[in-house]
Amino acid sequence: MQDLIQAQFNQNPQLRVLFFFDPHQTHLPELTPWQLPHITFIEVADKHWFSLKNQLSQAEKSQKILLYLPFAKPTGKDWENFPLLGLYHANKEMLLDDTARFIEQYGLTKPEHRQLIGQYWQYLSLKKYQERLSNILEPASFTKETVQRGLICMALDLTRPEERTIVIARLLAIADNPDKIGKALDRIEAMQLTPKLLSWIDLYFAEKPQLPLQPQTFIRLAAKLKYNLFLPPDISLNHEDTYQQMRITAPQQLLLLAALDNDWQLHPHLNKERNRVMEQTAKSINEVQLMQWYGITANYRFKTDNMRLQALSVAAGQVLSLPQKVQEWLPRWAEGTQNTSLQNAFRVVQNAADMFSLLQQYNTYCFNAPQSYIDQYCQHLFQIDFWYRKAMLALGKLPESYKTPSFTQLTEQLQQRYNNYLINLNVEWLKMLQEINFNYHQINTPKQYRFYHEFIANTEQKTAVIISDALRYEIAWELMQRLQKDSKSVTNLQSALASVPSYTRLGMANLLPNKGLKVILNTTTADLDFTINDISAYDTAHRRQILKQYNPQAEALTYQDIERLNEESGRQLFKNHPLIYIYHNKIDTTGENRLLENDLPENVETAFADLEKLIRRLYSWNVYNVLITADHGFLFNAHPLPETQRENIPKTDTLLKTDQRYLIGQQGYTYPDGYSFPLAQTTNIQTNLQVHLPRAVNRFRASAQGTQYTHGGASLQEVIIPILHYEHKRQETARQVTIQLVNKDSLRITSGTVKAVLLQEQTLSNQYKKNEVYIALYAQNGTLLSTEEKKIVFDFTSLNPAERTVTVLLTLNTVGGRSNFCYLRMFDAVNDKDRLNPLLNERLVNNFLMEIDEF
Repeated sequence: MQDLIQAQFNQNPQLRVLFFFDPHQTHLPELTPWQLPHITFIEVADKHWFSLKNQLSQAEKSQKILLYLPFAKPTGKDWENFPLLGLYHANKEMLLDDTARFIEQYGLTKPEHRQLIGQYWQYLSLKKYQERLSNILEPASFTKETVQRGLICMALDLTRPEERTIVIARLLAIADNPDKIGKALDRIEAMQLTPKLLSWIDLYFAEKPQLPLQPQTFIRLAAKLKYNLFLPPDISLNHEDTYQQMRITAPQQLLLLAALDNDWQLHPHLNKERNRVMEQTAKSINEVQLMQWYGITANYRFKTDNMRLQALSVAAGQVLSLPQKVQEWLPRWAEGTQNTSLQNAFRVVQNAADMFSLLQQYNTYCFNAPQSYIDQYCQHLFQIDFWYRKAMLALGKLPESYKTPSFTQLTEQLQQRYNNYLINLNVEWLKMLQEINFNYHQINTPKQYRFYHEFIANTEQKTAVIISDALRYEIAWELMQRLQKDSKSVTNLQSALASVPSYTRLGMANLLPNKGLKVILNTTTADLDFTINDISAYDTAHRRQILKQYNPQAEALTYQDIERLNEESGRQLFKNHPLIYIYHNKIDTTGENRLLENDLPENVETAFADLEKLIRRLYSWNVYNVLITADHGFLFNAHPLPETQRENIPKTDTLLKTDQRYLIGQQGYTYPDGYSFPLAQTTNIQTNLQVHLPRAVNRFRASAQGTQYTHGGASLQEVIIPILHYEHKRQETARQVTIQLVNKDSLRITSGTVKAVLLQEQTLSNQYKKNEVYIALYAQNGTLLSTEEKKIVFDFTSLNPAERTVTVLLTLNTVGGRSNFCYLRMFDAVNDKDRLNPLLNERLVNNFLMEIDEF
């Protein structure tokens, strides 16, 4: 005992007097003889308070005293009149039982604390509970409400005391596990806390369930929550709605349910259970049936995967005839889904809608001049190829279970309409070229064989020229969109005409400096060699030689060569060679493999990763001027072509080279079923060789070659190549995109929730860069009145405004629920971190004041 007393003084160096009440003098034998010379032992005999106070006052301030009181600790009025009460509060009491030590450990000395400890000691005594309840085991937090709520949380195996919303969410999450919820309800009943739980259920759901509580009670409450969260609060109930008896009409209850759902979604551990509860536990509410009653465009409060699947099914049926309508409402259904397969299914339908919508704008592809075709393609029609490729990319990632009959019908129509577009567009384009005998010299547009002289020769900066094999124009356009997300980038996309045949050997030669090419038959390779100054442009080593004839400091390397360099060697490389051609081959190498041609959409994504990584490395090497181009484009159909689009190679001895999309031969033969013209017409080669092409986008029956990916012909997709100029500035050169509140006129608080629809007005470009904002509900003085402040990054590159629209749902917190009004404000997240200058400041009246106890 004396050791325990010594320990009390050791643990509390400032302690002067230690009170020890011993009503039965049980511990007096342990205190005599007294063996602690540095602590004075004073026994209070006969309660002579006056002499005791005098003795204590005369003791030195540094003196440590054990005050032994051989009677029970006073209570009630006697405690209030206890002569040493002031001295007691200034010091400590020696406590020996577990309860006493608990009170002392946590400083829970008030009578109301002791009462709660006595009432719930059976549970508070458990070490596991003490650890989990640590944040309420302090005088300011230890109240009847927090203790009861904390114990209910312990009964539910939660790791800490949670708000009532999370308690209910946890009960709903385990409702379909009879064993787990049964044990939890038994524990709550044993704690005599069932009435408390019932009061919370009544508060949120406006009902008092019958006792005893059963798992089915919470399954039904999950259904009630789902139904009332699902429908907008102001919607007119459909008379066919068989669930409407669950409808809660009181605004306060709807506000509380919205707050419950919001807290559930924000909880770091339970949020993953929410969708499962809505889709499985609450499956008695058939959301697909509700969608049939209330329509596809209703403003549903939340969307399950089943609902999204239904929306996709409707969209698949409408997109063929009403693509513009689908463009308007489908993006809202895609928002928020975390299901990767669903995301890809939405991408298929959205890209199909974009493609069909643009196709509907063209009744004919008859334009008045070759340049008109080039302009139409580079301004608008390239997007058809872009959306088709993106749709095929997403389609390739879909599991078979998503390919329903309606979805399959859509993708078949997508294939058919795209193929028809390729045929119809290029029939007219080739007819126009045929009228001028494919004479490029009559078309006032940049030519590929003039690339070096028009884009490189007069450049004084360090320059990298990236030649990505088969980087089609629409792919370069997407790359530009990605690069424009860097606020210091300046990009410019132009086009040039590749020679026909549009294949690698000729295209690569065209891109080198030259005053005219020559063509010879290479008997070793049975192919044509295109030479400059009698040097073949066949491979990187020979291209390097050609470059150095025009610029001795120039260099030619492969992408793999560049990958092997570190920052120091990269900077040194460009210091020695201010002009470098970099050859990248990712798209063509896969496309030309018959077994891999279907992988082209995925392979393009890999090419993007390569090119973006390469451009970042060049910037780190102080190379700010980059040109990205290609040797040719390509045709791609994800489905095998019908035999009607295959043509036999003519039997003639004049042919020197054959391929799926072109034939090259000597003079003296004209291909009757397609097009024939001199090779010199599309090149700067003085030659008598002839080029023969099949009709439109048809293929020759060349052995051992695939037909879905091909190039070499004169279709717009093959001969329009990109010239993407990229510069990186040291400072930002553009302003941020502007953001418009679309639904300002209909903005209101609905059951504690505000829906704001925000539109990024411009797509990213050299003039407009991304904008990062915070948006929330605030009091006039700036106090946050919504449950969270949301950060949104507006960096959309889509040309479709619906795909640059963000819907934000903000829920009032408990302080906001009691406020008469609030402000919807939006701030620049980068330049206004102190929230001083709102970009948006809309005052909203709260007609759903919360008149309940705070959570």
